[in-house]
Amino acid sequence: MPPPAVATDLDVRFDTSRRAVALTDVGLYLRSWGLPERGAGDPTPTSTTVTSGADSTTNAFDTLLAYDAVLTDLARTLRMRKALIATSVLWSVRTGTTLSPHTTIAARNYCVQQRILRGPLLDASDSADVRAVRQKTRDDDKFRINSTAYALIKAAHDLGLPRPGLADTAESTRRLLGDFLGSGGLDGSTQLGLYQVLEKHYAPLRGTGR
Repeated sequence: MPPPAVATDLDVRFDTSRRAVALTDVGLYLRSWGLPERGAGDPTPTSTTVTSGADSTTNAFDTLLAYDAVLTDLARTLRMRKALIATSVLWSVRTGTTLSPHTTIAARNYCVQQRILRGPLLDASDSADVRAVRQKTRDDDKFRINSTAYALIKAAHDLGLPRPGLADTAESTRRLLGDFLGSGGLDGSTQLGLYQVLEKHYAPLRGTGR
């Protein structure tokens, strides 16, 4: 049995043999908040936007598995929790919501300015830049996942929270996810719970050398 993970351990690749039990936990949790396997629920949970582009819970979870290497490498590079990025990606796929080009541009520009990311500064008032980012967000899953992480960092800054790291408090995570994923005044409790479900399955793997 591997030693218990400590708060500063970096995340590692997911053990796909745990898919069934992790998916079950995610599905049960979302259903407890009113989101069924597919669709908006009846009624849709308070302050939760579910668009026509929403996918099923299973497909949303399997997106995390398909891009687990991207999520893991990103979390390790940025020294933040994979569950934070994964929660945001899963929620976006499940509800059909996504980052706007302007949010993506602002997030990437902030990270360039903070020397977190290398690249040119983009201009949100330039239709060519906006169009290029919109297309890349739509067509490039890795770009979309990376931009999600950068947007979380920018959102934390805007809220006056510490930059997301390896040992964030539950309160900081709740506020960040509520602001980043919520609408209509959602306080982030639903998203924090989802984060905790994913962390339940990610945390024990840390320190195993996978």
